[in-house]
This record gives sequence, structure tokens and C-alpha cells, in this order.
Amino acid sequence: MFRRPRPVAADGSGGAVPRQVGRGDRRGARGAAPARRRLPRRGVRAGARVRRGFRPRAAGGRRDAAGRCRAGPDGRCGRLSAEPVRPDGPDLQGRRAVGAPVVSAPPTVPSSPHDCVWEVTLACDARCIHCGSAAGRARERELDTAEALDACDQLAALGTREVTLSGGEPLLRDDWPALTRRLADRGVRVAMISNGLGWDARAVRAALAAGLRSVTLSLDGPADLHDELRGVEGGFARAIGAIRMLREAGLPVGVSTQVTRPLLPRLAELESALAAAGVQGWQLQMTMPHGRCAEHLDLVPSPAELPGLVAFVLAARARRAVPVYLADNVGWMTRDEPRLRSAADPPDRFFAGCQAGLRVLGLTSDGTVRGCLSLPPEFDEGSLRRRRLAALWADPSAFAYNRRFRVEELTGACRACPFARVCRGGCRSLAWAVGRTVHECRYCLRLP
Repeated sequence: MFRRPRPVAADGSGGAVPRQVGRGDRRGARGAAPARRRLPRRGVRAGARVRRGFRPRAAGGRRDAAGRCRAGPDGRCGRLSAEPVRPDGPDLQGRRAVGAPVVSAPPTVPSSPHDCVWEVTLACDARCIHCGSAAGRARERELDTAEALDACDQLAALGTREVTLSGGEPLLRDDWPALTRRLADRGVRVAMISNGLGWDARAVRAALAAGLRSVTLSLDGPADLHDELRGVEGGFARAIGAIRMLREAGLPVGVSTQVTRPLLPRLAELESALAAAGVQGWQLQMTMPHGRCAEHLDLVPSPAELPGLVAFVLAARARRAVPVYLADNVGWMTRDEPRLRSAADPPDRFFAGCQAGLRVLGLTSDGTVRGCLSLPPEFDEGSLRRRRLAALWADPSAFAYNRRFRVEELTGACRACPFARVCRGGCRSLAWAVGRTVHECRYCLRLP
């Protein structure tokens, strides 16, 4: 069964990726952001003030003498909001430890990433108003072909099993077949996330010749809604045509959808269209308030609307028209967790915490290394132009927000949750987008 999309993406295009990758909405300007600065990596000095972040009102739970939220007998703590959670102000002073551990711990340094999502260009021929990458023009000084081929060699040498070419729109980079071929020749499985606008017979032949293994296309609603969100008239029809063309050529095709508020009541319409087109996997991920979407917060679902999304997924699984599942930025840890997170029957996975810097690696088109492309530049770890990938990956001070994670770092409802050691506070990129912290996420299905 086809199951490409996985981790969360960033550019809002809703691209899906391999098992823990994704493209929908990455990096991105989030309103008036503070001057970019590197996060501390080695723990917090004694006495450093750490903002405790969101503390929900107890619902079935209570607070102890220290003001910490304690879960009630049902394991729940706090209440879901009926309004979209809007990003807090930056206030990075007093949040010095955001992204770094509150308690120092020996780092977990995996030998290699399983998946890499590679934004090969930021250029894009769509103008999605919910794009977390704010894609459009190419970045300044994107890797040239020689540098990109060297990056392919470094990814393979590190032991990366799968690379997903993303963007922007990867088809706008002329050498994408050469990059695909170099990775495939070195035993790396190569997938692609695309907006579906540039596929024709020539592109399909190039994909087959280069060894591309699967394609995930971004479709964000029925035709009228999709075209409105993406600013391309006829974009939906072209994407559906690309699905059929790729299927006829024998390439597995999936769809990733950015779930916006206007889409919630129309998900069944999109399901019918995808079933008719022969889609082999459908990943639903929540639109996050970053990139261009920071200027369109009305598109972001509220926490209170998530149960409706869950109900749709469970009903769609029962209908079996399209294999459907939730991305890792929606959740987590309800009794339906395995059925929500897996398209397989019986389910074959569940959410086990953010995997940025553990199983997943992000690479931008200018060679910047990040744990996940949905995280902002504050989480950059370095550049391939200044340091080899193997050295960046093996650095014990890198990716501290995950490799040095301890439950004691969590705050609010996440700290009190009985699944804290597994979930680890949910999706880091979503938590940062809505609260400028990685120690608690307000969009949790365990909140009543």
C-alpha cells in the first residue's frame, strides 16, 4: 500500500513526504519576528528565567501548591479553545531556553537520519496564501548543481534511506532528474512533493528514467477552494490530471492536504474526487500560522475543531474509498491514535514524538541544515557550505531540543500528561508556531 506522506511540511502546499517528512508549511516569517539568533544548545545556566508558557484551566484536573497542572482521573488537563491559537509575541528575552533543554542530559545521537526532506528550490509557480514557506522566488545563492550533487553524496554516505525532493516546486529546478539519479544510484529511495502544475509527458519520462519512486501532490480542497487558496485558476484540474498521468506511468501517487477552516465541512467532497482519481494515500495535516498564513489566521482551525477532523478520518477509514491518515502535527495519544496515524489496516504506527534531528533531517535550497523544515530559522544547525553533513549530524550539541529532551522540560498540560515520555510535547513546529515554545502544544486531542 502506498504510504508516502508523513512528517509535516512547511510551505503550506500540503506536500506529504516519507514517513516523517512533509512539506506543507515550513520555516517562514511569522509576523514581526525578532532578529534571528541561534538557540542555546548546551542547557540553561543556573538561575536562568524560563517562561512557563501556556497553563490551561483545569478540567477534570487540578493544580498543586506550586501551580502545576495535574491531570484528573481521565488523564485530561485543560480545555480546548474555540478560537484559533494565535502566535504569542516573540519575547525571546526570558525564553532563552526555548528549544534548549531546561535540564542537561546526555545527548541521543542517531547514527543516521532515516528520512531527509530537501527543499531543492524555494521557487514556485503557485502563490498559496497558506504557504508556510512563503515560497515564490528562489533563495539567494541556492546550491548549484555541483554543490547539490555533493549534497546527494553526503546524504548517501551518512546512511539516509529516503530523500524527498520538495520546494517551492521541485520541477522548477532544471537539474532535479540529475539529483534524483545520483541519489538512486547510491541506494537512496527518492520521492517528490509537487503542486502538480508542471507535470507533462516529458516530466513523467524524466522521473521514470531518473529512478523517482513516488510522487505526492498537494490538493487543498475541492476545485473552487483549492484554486482560491493557491492563486492558480484551473490548478485543481491540472493536479488531478497529473495524478492520472503518473498513475498510468506506474508511479505511486499520494496526496497531502493542508486542512484549513473552510475545508473542514467539505472534506467529503475532496475524498470523492481523490477516490475517482485513483489516489493511493491521503495525508491530512493542519495548516499552521506561519509563513504567509501568519497574515491569514482565519484559515487556521481552532483546537475545538480538531475532534471534527478526527471524526471524518475515522469515518473515511471505514468507507475505504481512499487510504487516509493524519500527519504528525495533528493529535495526539487518544484511544484512536494508531487508526488516525496509519493508513494500514490493521494500523502499523503511532505518534512517538517529534523526530527532527533523530530520524528526520531537513535541508534548504541554500544548504542550511535543520531538524525539520517546518521549524523556523532559529532552529538552524549549520550549512553544508561551511561544514560537512556528517559532522553536523554527529555534533553532540546539535538538535538539543530533541536529542537532550527530558520530561522535566515540558510545561502545563504536557507536563502532567501520562503520555509525556512518548509524545514529548507533540509537534515541535506547531508548538512553536502557536506559542513560541517547544515545551507544550495547545493543539492536543487529549484536552477536552
